[in-house]
Amino acid sequence: MVKLTLDKPYTVHARSMDRVGVGLTPSSYKLVLNDPISCDNHHYMKCTLVSAKVPSTFYTVDTRNKQLTLEFNNFTDFSYMQQYAHLGVDSPVTGKTARADYKRTVSVTLQEGNYNIEELMAEVKVKVNAACAEEHATEAFRTFMRGEGVGNALRVEDMADAYPPGTTPVLTTHSHIESAPEFHWEYSKTLNKIRLYRHDAGGRMALGKWSIMTAGPKLGMCLGFNTPTAQQLKQENLPDSIRTSKMVSTHYLEWTEPEYYGFQIIKRTATSTPSVEVGSDTIYTYGHTVNSENCVNMFANDSVYVRISNLSTNAYETLYGGSTNVMAVIPMYAGQSSENFHSPNNPTSCNIGRQLVSELDIQLTDATGVLLDFHGVEHEFQLEFEAFEQGTRHNKPSDPQYIQENFMKTFSNLVPAAYGRHNSAYVE
Repeated sequence: MVKLTLDKPYTVHARSMDRVGVGLTPSSYKLVLNDPISCDNHHYMKCTLVSAKVPSTFYTVDTRNKQLTLEFNNFTDFSYMQQYAHLGVDSPVTGKTARADYKRTVSVTLQEGNYNIEELMAEVKVKVNAACAEEHATEAFRTFMRGEGVGNALRVEDMADAYPPGTTPVLTTHSHIESAPEFHWEYSKTLNKIRLYRHDAGGRMALGKWSIMTAGPKLGMCLGFNTPTAQQLKQENLPDSIRTSKMVSTHYLEWTEPEYYGFQIIKRTATSTPSVEVGSDTIYTYGHTVNSENCVNMFANDSVYVRISNLSTNAYETLYGGSTNVMAVIPMYAGQSSENFHSPNNPTSCNIGRQLVSELDIQLTDATGVLLDFHGVEHEFQLEFEAFEQGTRHNKPSDPQYIQENFMKTFSNLVPAAYGRHNSAYVE
């Protein structure tokens, strides 16, 4: 047994590869000390993390953050489409007599790994377009007209959107056209935001509306989508639509402002058809689009929280709204797939008291408390244990709630209550 004295600190050099037990990982494990650490009965102990080496080998797109879900023809939830839900359906598929029956959901799984934003959007485009084409081969996607009758003004406008000059029109007397959703993207370095849009015939129509959901907050941050707070993610009874990032597309006919989240709203006019040339293809850039609400953040895991759960709590954490046992927050300065060395200038100490320390229960998490996946790469850190005499170190502040200090700094105590009043601190 190691017994601390006032002039003899003790350092534990801890390595994740020395963990004991089965099924443990570098993110969550236990270290057993052959020599337990203690102190004299009239002393107390404190523990401080003095240095660490942590790898940045977790992926931008990982197991919890690689699923995309797209919805089409959602006449129930998409407010713009609800006003046209009552219109008829011709040549219906068996059992689908209402427009709301043609709601389609497409799920996509991205490849895990590290990406920059251009690589990520290329992966999204390939996987989403392939999945939509496969679903279209099984049952054709329908995009409905806003009006009934060949001469209806809204129908004429829908057909002009679907088949602008330079495309081959598909003449139809049906209340819908059939086209597989096809997507393209744009990244603005100036805004640090992305624009993902449908450019197939149906996607250029007003009712070609779609939505995209990301499973996991990190993927939503990568795309700049709105993301739920950590407190919302912790609430188990919240519906999935709140626990995930869900973005609904906007059509140029729905938006009167010249910009949408920083991107210019591109409209079709009678004299021009906005388009860009991508390789040998003409991509029509107006229609239904989803834009980043926030800036793209490819470094959602930019810090590692080192937690030792069997030691006394030493801080307050807003994530849990109470005391926590975070020994260090290590910033990932070095970037992806590299080692980060951490030697804090102002280390965090944990007052252990007279607790006998024979093992360490260690977890490395992200800021939301989720265990990180280091993909088998190990880390190490150093803990310094020290003893101090009773009364020489405060176990807690003398005024833990800072009641007296806050009272003395209130506005009424700093400034006279009324003008014209003289005192030693203030003269009118």
